[in-house]
Amino acid sequence: MRTNAPLYGILAAVWILAGTWIFSKFICGSSVANSAIPALSVEDGLFKATAPETFYFNENAAAPNAESTELKESFAKIATYVNANSDKQLTLVGLYDKDEANPTEYENLGVARAESMKKLLNLVHGADESRILTSGASNDSLIYINNRLYNGVTFTFVEPTENFGQTVSMSDEMDMTPEDWTFSGNNIDLDVTPEIQHYLDKLRSYLSNNPGSVIEVNGHVAASGSASQDDRESLNRASKVRRLLRNNGFKSAEVVAIGNGSESPILDSDDPEAEDENNRVVITVRTK
Repeated sequence: MRTNAPLYGILAAVWILAGTWIFSKFICGSSVANSAIPALSVEDGLFKATAPETFYFNENAAAPNAESTELKESFAKIATYVNANSDKQLTLVGLYDKDEANPTEYENLGVARAESMKKLLNLVHGADESRILTSGASNDSLIYINNRLYNGVTFTFVEPTENFGQTVSMSDEMDMTPEDWTFSGNNIDLDVTPEIQHYLDKLRSYLSNNPGSVIEVNGHVAASGSASQDDRESLNRASKVRRLLRNNGFKSAEVVAIGNGSESPILDSDDPEAEDENNRVVITVRTK
């Protein structure tokens, strides 16, 4: 009796290939997807709250998804830490991509995400909301996995100011003193530290109580030998900070960028620290 060996060989090969595809697609593929999900880690000194998989926000959405038992335990731990440490302030910064739609009433999706996280910590886990500040920041380098943004809110514990939890008058606390932010070398990007974030919170409060005020962002650079290049670089630096303010909820009409070139150095050019000190922006508030 003759058998069709070539046909059986082809069928066997197809069966092996199909099995390999199913295994990689539904078994290995799922493990790869799970391993790509980042963990949660919130730290402050000896305090640490962790979970093997963190919370996420759907694209264009403000509500956090945090249903696992480990996440709930970590958020409860964070809330307890907030309530037990009156010398600490929790700052939540919501992240968003500038191309995301904002379906909320907040000025940007980042603030909406931070506020949603604040409500979760307060209403579900009992954190004192008066010890939590919120803000938003856009980031063009965010990575979305299956249209989900993981760790879309940052947690930072800092020491509160004397007037924390109250409406701050800049004339009382800041005396309208210009704020200097320096840059390292030729870098024109600025890291939003907790100190800068706190300044932005105070600035926002002041403008809400003093409508018509204008924020001047004056860019300065270390001398390069070309006045025209210095003018362009200083304006570029000021414009980057103006964009940072806009991304943190300040209106376009409230912020003006001005380039001052290298005309007002803090240190002489022969000083070894001159470049870092002279590459700066000075923020001044003009009240009408």
